[in-house]
Formats: sequence, structure tokens, C-alpha cells
Amino acid sequence: MADGQINDGSSVQYGKTQYWDERYTEDPAQFDWYLRWAGLAVVVQKHVRKNVDTIVLGCGNSRMGADMIDDGYKYVDISLVVVKQMLETYKDSGLKGLKFIHGNACSLEFPDESFDGAIAKATMDVLMCGEGSTSNVYAMCHEVSRVLRPGGVFFVVSHDPGYLQYLDPEQANREFGWKVTMDQIPKPVMNPKNPAVDEKGRPLYHYVYICKKKLSEHGAS
Repeated sequence: MADGQINDGSSVQYGKTQYWDERYTEDPAQFDWYLRWAGLAVVVQKHVRKNVDTIVLGCGNSRMGADMIDDGYKYVDISLVVVKQMLETYKDSGLKGLKFIHGNACSLEFPDESFDGAIAKATMDVLMCGEGSTSNVYAMCHEVSRVLRPGGVFFVVSHDPGYLQYLDPEQANREFGWKVTMDQIPKPVMNPKNPAVDEKGRPLYHYVYICKKKLSEHGAS
């Protein structure tokens, strides 16, 4: 299942670890927020080649890791419950390089320059629902910049077209060493009787913010 939206009346709970522990305990079925890997791959593969080290922040119980696995992918999630579930789900899968790690996206326990790519699908939206949202978003961005290798790319997937206020190109370049662009992916049609369009019939999109780290401190991106 895919295309869940983080915009209902209970969204304030999304920023709490307890909420996710309870949710995954009550409903362990695999679920993809917004879109599956097949929908996101068209953007990611334009910027990051296959067979590189990639981290997915806030993986939840998505199938995306299994779908994109080639070699060396790692996952980080704040919910210990879901990490245990995913370890159990894939223990006999034979997928080499697929790892699930319990951690904090705002304080990553990886050495500097460990990854070539990072993906946060709905993760920033979740952080924006919790207390200290702005500081948490900046903490995550600083950490992602730290663990990305020069030339690496951070993909932020959101339903919100306004995140350039947090990923302002000039500020992102100054604080995180990123060049930021945005792409958009049409929302998948889950039901032909309910097309993914707004009240004026215009297509609805998911937004992908592409944050590419400079090749060197003084070099071009």
C-alpha cells in the first residue's frame, strides 16, 4: 500500500516515537508513504548511480529497501519496534547489504562521509509535526551533510511544495554545502474513480528536493 498523507488531525502525534511504536505494534503490515520505489527511482537514478552506499532515514515498514537493494544499503528508524519487525521480515530473504538500524536521524551514529546517497521519504514531514520541529529539521540536515561524501545527494520527498523555505538554496549552500533543486512526481492514482487532481482538475504531485553536496570545500558541485 502507498500514498499515505501526513496532513490529518492527528498529525501532531507523528513527531513522537511512542506514536510510531504503538502504530507498528497494532498494524505491522508493510506500508509505503506517498509512493513506492518504482515511482521515486526515476528521480533518484538521474542523480545517484546504482551499487553505491545509500541510507534511508525513517524507513518505517516500507518495501522500498527490498525493492532498491543492489549492495550496501542501510536503513535508520527511530522506532525500535519497526526495526525488529523488519529484521524478522527479511531475515531469510537472501538480500545482501540490506540492513535495518535503530537510530536518530538528527544524531546519526555513522562516520563522516559514509554514504553517496540519502533518502528521507515523508521523514521531514514527520519532523515538522513534532515539538522543536525547525531545530530538528536543521539537525537532520546537518547530520546528513556530515555523513554524505562529496558529490553525494540527499533526496527529501514531501507532499509540501513549500519546503524551499527550509532548504533555501543560498542558506543550504552556506550551512550544508548543498546545491538544492526540486523535481515533482505525479501522485499515483489509487482509484480510477478518485483521480489525483485538485478541485480545478490539475494533477497533484509529490515533491522531491534534491540536495547535492559540493565535491569539495572550494570546488564546484
